Amino acid sequence: MKRATIRTRRDADAALSETGDRFIKAWKTGKSDGVTLQFESAAALFRELERDVKRVHEDVDELMACGLVTCEENGKFRVPYEVIHADFDLRAVA
Repeated sequence: MKRATIRTRRDADAALSETGDRFIKAWKTGKSDGVTLQFESAAALFRELERDVKRVHEDVDELMACGLVTCEENGKFRVPYEVIHADFDLRAVA
């Protein structure tokens, strides 16, 4: 099953280390756990959602480059994952 994970991680060094570990595992085994997108906060993730049409097209181009979105022959975009797992906390602002 193809899987994409979206998570928040404030500790950039830990996030980079985890990414490296996943890369090494995939390199050694030839198998990937899927794609993981990490943001420094839920606010940073949601800022991506407040986009004008031009920016959405730019984002789709980036997502296609990462393999998260594909374009079918008929021109329709498709997300080729059976599961997209979002792993983050939403906290009240003081």
